[in-house]
Amino acid sequence: MAAESTADRGARRAGLALVAILLFAAVAAVVPVQAQSTAVDTAAQRIFTRVMSPYCPGLLLADCPSPEAFTLRAEIRARLAAGEAPADIEQMLYDRFGDAIRAVPTASGWGLVLWVAPLVVFAASLGGLMWFLARSRADGSSPGTLTPTDPMLEQRLDEELDDLR
Repeated sequence: MAAESTADRGARRAGLALVAILLFAAVAAVVPVQAQSTAVDTAAQRIFTRVMSPYCPGLLLADCPSPEAFTLRAEIRARLAAGEAPADIEQMLYDRFGDAIRAVPTASGWGLVLWVAPLVVFAASLGGLMWFLARSRADGSSPGTLTPTDPMLEQRLDEELDDLR
């Protein structure tokens, strides 16, 4: 076989360099699309889990199997991919379907009551339990000890304990 000329080696190196540049460009073009797709999917999933489905009562939009819900999820993804803010999309959904599709109550009006009421009930229960325990120990006895109130019962208990010994 004839020895490879310098021009052929230079052409081969240039070809390999061109292939490497093309591969790098292809990877660089795909990575931002995947990152954008991941960001869109994350924001879409957050919306899907914060909104009840208008088509499947009692289910989140993320869980609704109806074709209308599929179409609505696709619309939300398209709006996110176009750069619309998630808060604006949620507001659009509430405007279109009403506040009944809110999965999480707002922190105003009745929604505020729904957020605060469990805390108030918990605090009142804890306070009642502490009051009960403080009152039950106010007589000086430790929990679990019996204090006979009738002298006849105390005498009978002593006699029966003496018989056992």
